[in-house]
Amino acid sequence: MNPLQKRLTYAGTIPFWGLAGFIFLGVSELPLLGSTPHALTLYATVIAAFMMGSSWGSNLSQSSLHDDSSERKTALVTNAQTILLWLGVIASDGGLRYLILATLFAWVLWLDRALFVNGKITADYWFHRKIVTAIVVAVLLAMSVFSFTRM
Repeated sequence: MNPLQKRLTYAGTIPFWGLAGFIFLGVSELPLLGSTPHALTLYATVIAAFMMGSSWGSNLSQSSLHDDSSERKTALVTNAQTILLWLGVIASDGGLRYLILATLFAWVLWLDRALFVNGKITADYWFHRKIVTAIVVAVLLAMSVFSFTRM
């Protein structure tokens, strides 16, 4: 990863912890963004879809998908993840929604581990990916607990 990619990767966590911080402080609305919980949900959904698409693209760039290979399984898993993301965000709210999002981010990391083991992503990318995912999952789990305790 070049320095710009690293900066953008870590900068992508700012809306997660920033919006969560506003929610913990009781700020329910933000100028331009509207509902703070809604803004966090939408951002998490967009980034999750982006990560799933990145995994899918990394996988497809080097595979034919004509046999029963790990590449074929990875392609199917990433498509299943995207459908579950969509259904999870539509069919849930509050703490459950954040829990679903945290689970999907962890699942994408697990899938990226397989890509790393198979040499499709670099060690540098994998190193930073683990840190960023840990930040995102921690924020989403904290938001889930916070939401459940406010019910």
